[in-house]
Order: sequence, then C-alpha cells, then structure tokens
Amino acid sequence: MNFETELMALFLFQELLAKHIITHGPPQAIVVFSDSQTALKSTTLPKRKTPSQHLATQIFNNFKRWSQHFPMRLYWCPRHTGIQQNEEVDKLAKEAASSETSTHHTLHHISIS
Repeated sequence: MNFETELMALFLFQELLAKHIITHGPPQAIVVFSDSQTALKSTTLPKRKTPSQHLATQIFNNFKRWSQHFPMRLYWCPRHTGIQQNEEVDKLAKEAASSETSTHHTLHHISIS
C-alpha cells in the first residue's frame, strides 16, 4: 500500500477508537503496529508541506491528546516476514481497496501486560 493509504488506515483506526471511548470509556493502553515506517514517522514528526501531511498532523494531534489520558505506543513491524496478524491485515486491506464496498471485520486484540 502507499503512504496515503497507510495514513488513512491510521486515521480510520482513530475514528474507531474515538467511538470506542464514547461508548466504553478510555482503554487502559493502546499499542499500534504498522508496517509503514513512513506513515509512522510522519505522524510523530508532522510537517505541513503536503496534503497528506495535513492528515498526518491530525493523526499526530489525536495521538498526543489521547496519550495524556492513557498510554499509547506506536511500533513498526516488518512486512511480509510471516507475522500472522500483519499478513491478515494486509490481505484484508488489499481486498477492501479492490472492492467497491467495504465490509466490517472484527478486529482482534490481545492484552499486553
């Protein structure tokens, strides 16, 4: 996927998180994994030079605001190295990108202590 698509995925995650916070309250912590170093770096070092950087700045501001209320961590994971969850998410993203409609999938989470 390209940079803008990865940014949009982070932004849509934030929309889902905002809805979760409204209905269930804040989580104990959030850990986000992405296989896009460029997207992660742009959301931690935002610069307003391109339209996609405007979106990255919004994502950065949301993460910054939420991190004042609960711990948030962003991690890079390498793509196509056999990490099952990353491969599954990549497959679903490609299916969604090539489809005219979007379907909802249950997102799984694990507890990290």
